[in-house]
Amino acid sequence: MSANQTFGREDSRSIFDFGQAVRIGVLMAILIAVAETIARVLAPALVPGMSQALLAATQVIVVAVVVASGMVLFWRRSRKIDDDRRSEREISALFAANCEDLFILADVHGNVLWLSPSYARFTGWTVEDRQTSDWQSRVHEDDLEKVIATRARNLAGESTRVQYRCRIKNGDYRWLDLQCVPRRDANGKVMHLVTCGRDVTELVTLERRLHEQIERTELATRAGNIGIWEWDIRDQRLVWSERMYPMYDVHPETPVTYETWRERVVLEDLERTEPLLQAAARGEREFITDFRIRRQNGEIRTIAASATVVRDHAGNAERIIGINTDITEVRLQQTRLAASETTLSALVEHAPVAIAILDRERRFLFVSRRWRAENGLLEAEIIGRAFDEFCPKPSPSIRAMHEHCISGGVSSVEDTKSLASDGSEAWVRSHLRPWRDARGHICGIVLFTETIEQTGHVHRAT
Repeated sequence: MSANQTFGREDSRSIFDFGQAVRIGVLMAILIAVAETIARVLAPALVPGMSQALLAATQVIVVAVVVASGMVLFWRRSRKIDDDRRSEREISALFAANCEDLFILADVHGNVLWLSPSYARFTGWTVEDRQTSDWQSRVHEDDLEKVIATRARNLAGESTRVQYRCRIKNGDYRWLDLQCVPRRDANGKVMHLVTCGRDVTELVTLERRLHEQIERTELATRAGNIGIWEWDIRDQRLVWSERMYPMYDVHPETPVTYETWRERVVLEDLERTEPLLQAAARGEREFITDFRIRRQNGEIRTIAASATVVRDHAGNAERIIGINTDITEVRLQQTRLAASETTLSALVEHAPVAIAILDRERRFLFVSRRWRAENGLLEAEIIGRAFDEFCPKPSPSIRAMHEHCISGGVSSVEDTKSLASDGSEAWVRSHLRPWRDARGHICGIVLFTETIEQTGHVHRAT
């Protein structure tokens, strides 16, 4: 029921019922006509003048009966109207006292005629407070222009809905969602504004947080070249994010389905990937894999995929939500790196000099075959251990060279060195230089050693 109907119903009701009055009048005329007929029929048998007296008496009785009936009907109708009005007031009071929505009745000049108890509880403002303060002072300055424009539309007779920040009595601002309906008089002139609203501060806050989260997610997906997809298992409906279309070389306006994805996946990988997806839908395993796709121009790309299953209350899979990442370049770099490492390992392993690679803490990361042979050690015995464990008392020159190399310098030196377990010694030439990562940061030392002259055995104390 609209506000116009609610606030206009009582004006249309009246104690006087025109239809009932017509019925009483018709009844009175019929009774008088019947009385006159009876008087004329009995007139010959009555004393002269008696018929007129009888007719007059009959008319008086009829009028009295009709008037009494009318008064009874009037009283009953009046009683019913009073009862209806009292019942409506009680219902309205009960509704106003318990409804959390806010109701305001105001005239076109902004004077508040009535406030619901919920409005007073929520804002702390009473009717008297509203009358003694400017309504514009209770609207946030950033929303004032919008509210003024909305009020102008209301005064022109238009129903509106608006959200704005309202200052409550303690000085805080709360978001209100208000609907306003103008109430007109019989001539169509706007007389009152009936407003209903509710506090939506928490909802607005959640919407803003959600919007911020969506923006962050979109930024992350754009930066990481990540596509998001959702597959409705029951309806077989597939939804892609914006990044998925260029990843799969599909026009953004093309409707996508499960078959769209299947057609892009290389057949060999589809036979492996599809059972994994179905197993995830059944709850048997997680869906984490990678596969190759073939674009329209024949280009092969590698996609990393992972997903989570959304289930209903019965535990049945409803949807699968996942992400795709194009890792083609990463895989290419990994392949190149592996090839480089293999080549480097082969070169170092078979180099004519002994080579050792250390980190910044002078721990061994890699040693060549010749280095292991000259020191009589297995690779498992050396990798991860510190240089000082094999040379407990290095000469000051060796330590200085290490520090110089970590600082970016290159050094060469000839010195003696203890070799193997037989106690023999030899003159060796050492050459040290730093090694760097892709960004140019020094990560450690590359040590080249070459035996110059064997000097024989020395006695080891036991």
